[in-house]
Amino acid sequence: MKRAILFVAFAALCGAQTTVNGGRDYKGTLKASGSVSAVDFSGAGSTTPAKAGTSGSRPTACTQGQVYFATDVAAGQNLYFCTVTGAPGTWTQMSGNAVGAMTTGTGAPTGNCAPPMLYTDTTNQDLWYCGAINTWKKPTADTSGFATVAGTNTWTGYNNSSGGQWRPPESTVANLPSASGNAGKVFMVTDAVSAGSCASGGGSLRELCRTNGTSYECVGGCGSGGGGGGSAAYMSPLIAGPDSTRTVTGGTHGFATAALLVGVYDNASPRNAIAVGWTVHPSTYDVAITFASPQSNYYVVINGGVGPQGVTGAAGAAGLTGATGGTGATGPTGPAGAPGATGAAGGSGANGAGYFATSATSLAIGTGSTAFTTQAGLAYSAGARVRASSTADGTNYMEGLATAYSGTTLTINVTATGGSGVHADWNINLVGQPGTNGVGSGTVTSVGFSGGLVTVTNPSTAASMTVAGTSGGIPYFSSASTWASSSALAANGVVLGGGAGSAPTVTSADSTATHALFATAGAPAFRAIAVGDLPVATGRRTCIIDNDTQSATALTAAQFSGHCTIPAAATIVEVDVIGGTQTLTGSATAPTFTGTGSIQLGKYTLSTSGSVTGLLSGALATAAGKACALTATSGMCINGLTSSASVTVSTTALAAGDVLYVSAATADAAQSWYNVTVIYTVN
Repeated sequence: MKRAILFVAFAALCGAQTTVNGGRDYKGTLKASGSVSAVDFSGAGSTTPAKAGTSGSRPTACTQGQVYFATDVAAGQNLYFCTVTGAPGTWTQMSGNAVGAMTTGTGAPTGNCAPPMLYTDTTNQDLWYCGAINTWKKPTADTSGFATVAGTNTWTGYNNSSGGQWRPPESTVANLPSASGNAGKVFMVTDAVSAGSCASGGGSLRELCRTNGTSYECVGGCGSGGGGGGSAAYMSPLIAGPDSTRTVTGGTHGFATAALLVGVYDNASPRNAIAVGWTVHPSTYDVAITFASPQSNYYVVINGGVGPQGVTGAAGAAGLTGATGGTGATGPTGPAGAPGATGAAGGSGANGAGYFATSATSLAIGTGSTAFTTQAGLAYSAGARVRASSTADGTNYMEGLATAYSGTTLTINVTATGGSGVHADWNINLVGQPGTNGVGSGTVTSVGFSGGLVTVTNPSTAASMTVAGTSGGIPYFSSASTWASSSALAANGVVLGGGAGSAPTVTSADSTATHALFATAGAPAFRAIAVGDLPVATGRRTCIIDNDTQSATALTAAQFSGHCTIPAAATIVEVDVIGGTQTLTGSATAPTFTGTGSIQLGKYTLSTSGSVTGLLSGALATAAGKACALTATSGMCINGLTSSASVTVSTTALAAGDVLYVSAATADAAQSWYNVTVIYTVN
């Protein structure tokens, strides 16, 4: 045994190659190091380099670079990689597969395949598809073998079908699905009995009908009868905005029907459609438009009613045959994007030359030509009227016309002065030209006056005048030409007018801090301020629960936390939730509203031994990063959003000291910030 150990040691020391026949079981770590080291298994009969097991048995702790093979996940996605070392570490699953690839070749395809792989025979210009594992098929008139998309499919965003064709589903009136629960769905009715009818079948007319959730209504041409003030569409003038909502009244667009089509376009060339939401009032036909974000410089186009049937357009020319080959030609350029946001306003321009100046020149107040040393670059010119006054006492001044201004020297021909003394703290500015003094002469020989309170005696060159009234009263006109005095008015009261010919009165004094003067059936009077005296908006308060990772990392459900305490008995009016992504940098960055995270709120009432009550009828989820809930569905929230159609505020009463908190949450792995605002009024 000692000899065997010695031989292995010599082999290692000498760096020689060693061939091992049979198995080896290592309990420690097997490593290869050095720039020339390598591990080569290319000649092995098989290799199992990764630990294998179910995904639930994957180790919690890991070191970056480790690999794990999960046996219970979709084929092609079995490998997990440790991307962040830790306990726990971060395991990232391999994504993607080769299914769905398009291949090309000459002649019919051979070899293995898996649906929905495609193959193009470039020799015979045939398209083949993999209908089942390892089974290639060529499409025929019978398309039953093609893979189909089952269930409900929803398209969002801008879908341009201008170069294609579209055929709506067709149905008789009797076979239309129920209008309830199918709002927005469109069908071509094939047996309408009259133009514009979607309710009576058995006829031979075709009408395009849409369900509004209650009944079916005609859209599009709707027969040959006139409607809506004519067949021409309404187009608004360019609307400057920015607007989050816009209402076009029925009297403005002229269509006397709720079956309207509404489009909004930007001011680009060519025009681009803007995604909006809109509703039509069932009786006034007012169209209310809602924008996803404030919109500026746009047009509104409204069409509807029933107009004459237009002529059938000519068939478009057949498209060119595509070039032979696996890779198709580059598609047409997509429509131009919406205009970017208006740039920030430029900085203010430099101020122009002004007139205000100062001078420390020591000068005695007097007339004549006087020179001041002051600032350069002022707007003075010869002929401007200038006043230089002492900063300490403005009654000390010199004033006159400027005779010269050059560099830092302003010369004034002083013709008017005030005060006296020597001063060195001058403020200099423009003044207006004095008006001409009135000139009069003579002797007063007669004075006459009548009116009540004022009496003139001795109408001569030595006239005198006396005034008499009630102490504590105020003078008023008891007639159009007569003055009188009111009685003494109480101290600290508010004076009230008495009306024509009547003396003013006063309210009783009131020094209570919480009282105010209110109008009553008689005269105004002081009383305590009540809750009903204030506008609703001044009684509103907010409870804000804000969560933000302050990074690009998405929030987890556990981070949708926070609480607030209600200071007084109150009533919940509305619950708003917003979320999105934002990473702060050195420059201003606007938040992005996105994601579908949801929350449920609860209140914890201390006064009832800590009872817990839910506030919402269900989890309130953001749609495109925004949502709100009221006590009823589909109302208008304070922020302008339409409230949730399924979730309402189920508990509105709050007691003083109640604690509001997030009781449950679902994260969407995208939002990095999430804000909850509860709006309530103090009872």
